[in-house]
This record gives sequence, structure tokens and C-alpha cells, in this order.
Amino acid sequence: MKLLFAIRDDDTSFFTDAMELEDAYGNLWDKIPISLGVIPCDVKTYNRGNQLKFFQESEPIPITENSSLIKFLGESIEKGRLEIMLHGYDHQYKINPDLTRIPEFIWRSDLESRVRKGQTILKDALGVNVTSFVPPSNAIGQRGLKAITKARLNLLGVTGTRSLMRVNPVNLGYALTSRLNRSYPYNVREFVGHKQLMCRSLAPSSNWLRLLSDFEECRKKEGVFIVATHYWESKSKHDTEKRTINDLLLNLIEKANDSGATFVGVEEAFAKEKS
Repeated sequence: MKLLFAIRDDDTSFFTDAMELEDAYGNLWDKIPISLGVIPCDVKTYNRGNQLKFFQESEPIPITENSSLIKFLGESIEKGRLEIMLHGYDHQYKINPDLTRIPEFIWRSDLESRVRKGQTILKDALGVNVTSFVPPSNAIGQRGLKAITKARLNLLGVTGTRSLMRVNPVNLGYALTSRLNRSYPYNVREFVGHKQLMCRSLAPSSNWLRLLSDFEECRKKEGVFIVATHYWESKSKHDTEKRTINDLLLNLIEKANDSGATFVGVEEAFAKEKS
């Protein structure tokens, strides 16, 4: 099986302007499906990149309150341009006295309820049965893993064997089998109640040369390469490359196209790739 390539974009929520998505991916519409990690009830966030000034309001706002965004997403789904993933529930952090931040699916205790409510909101708003989960800040603990397993949601990210075994001891056998796959670590990893796929981040602080090296390794192994990014950073300059994130993404897409990759949404990646 040849290389599969998917784009995962996080943080679409009530606070997203549809034109931000259009600006970030308009040149890719109808060519490459974009998989959006959607926050059902986001809280207003300030100064994302500044640890000292970072602040979140406490009252979450449902994405359904942004009617123009819902209309845009619905039309884009119908045209096959977008697919929807669940990205936490409100993406709210717990802020420690030293200003370090604990992500939602680490510190919250009511995660099964949050997953159910999030699925319901997205289904009612967009008519989709979400099958994939993106943990806020790429962090998920044992409670979160149990919650998505119960909901039979596939995970965009990978977890340690110890956590998997605590959820279900049978997962040890699945983890060992996954390591024998010729595409490892770029293969679909099957476990009890869910699957996992590794993602590679493309952000201003990402190691671009490492990302290219990972892509080349994945290409040789004919695996699944998922690049994770944010629409709101698309025009930001990379810290070392001095090019925009959008430029680097297009460069990566060109390399994938030259390699004969098949461009898919994450749902298709989970469905097609054989472990």
C-alpha cells in the first residue's frame, strides 16, 4: 500500500471566523480533504503564545451560536472538503500557581460525559457522527483513554503501553503486534475499542528538518503521514525557516504529491490502512 497523507487542523470553535478557514485552505479545497478538530463549547482564550499573559474566560460558548460558521462547515462537509473530529469539549486548562497549564483531558474528571455531550452537539449542528478524537494539547490521561474507548472514538495521537494496559490488559498484545508492522510507527495501531494514528506537528516552533526526515521515513515505509496544524497559525512565520506555516505545508504537500501519495481525511486513513 502506498503512502497516505492527511491534514489535521485543530481549534475550530465558536470563535472561528469562516473566512479564517477559507484563507488558510482555500487553495486546497476540492484537492485535499481537511480534517478539522472542532471544540464543541470553547472558552475565550487570550495570548495563546505567552505563558505569562495567557488567560481563559470561564464560560464556554457552544459552536452552534456561530450560525455563519455552522453554515460554512455544513456546506463544506456536503462538498467533501471537510470532515469533523472531536477536539475535547471546552479546551479549558487548569492553571497552576507556577503558570504551567494542565490540558482538559488530563485534569477533568467527567470525561465520559464531556465526550458524549460533544458528540451530540456536533451531530445536532452538522449532522455528522464523529468517529475520531483529537486530545486538547495532544495530551490524554487514563480517564480520557477510557472515555474515548467507551465511545469507540479513534485517537489522533499515540499513548503509552502502560496506560493502554490499565484500560484493558488485552491491549498489551495489540501493542506488541503493532510494533511488528512494516510501517511502524506510521501504521494504524488497533486496540480494544479504538485505533490510534501518530501525528506530526507543524507549528512555528516545530523542528522543520525533523518533520521532513519523519516524512521521508514514512514514505519509505508506505505508512500514514498526518500533519497537525492550526488555521490561526497559517500566516505565522516559522521560528527558524522564516517562511509562513502555510508555505511549509504547501511544500510538504508537494513532496507528498511527488511521492505518489494518496490524500485522504483521517477517517479514510483509519479505514484503509491495514495493520
